[in-house]
Amino acid sequence: MSPTAADFTAREGGARVLVVVAVEVVVVVVARPGADGRGGCSIA
Repeated sequence: MSPTAADFTAREGGARVLVVVAVEVVVVVVARPGADGRGGCSIA
């Protein structure tokens, strides 16, 4: 595998991790106000 391909694979893996973490943070932020009864979202 060329260094470019290896670098791209590493970036893609890192991006996936960031996306997963971002989704979890959004879920917590959206669900918390709904649980507290302050605003919230219909999705939660």
